[in-house]
Amino acid sequence: MITVQAGRERRVQAIAADSDGRRVPGDVTFSWSRDNDAVAIVGVGMRPLVRAHPEARPGLPSTITVVAAQAAAHAEAAATVAHAERNLAG
Repeated sequence: MITVQAGRERRVQAIAADSDGRRVPGDVTFSWSRDNDAVAIVGVGMRPLVRAHPEARPGLPSTITVVAAQAAAHAEAAATVAHAERNLAG
């Protein structure tokens, strides 16, 4: 689970690994998507930012998905984004 305060952002990372947990060598492309407009994915590659909309309701769940591809092989993973109340003191 990834927790992001409304109006803030957090960097995420995807690591392409084989079935034994070893990093996949060579060029791997990463395609990111989201299931609603409460979050935006900013950037490309294995380390984009996940930005929560300033008006995102605390407790609203979102899901981000990444597909890693190399030649004809691909793998998909997803994570839940939890929207937290914004701490106005920080």
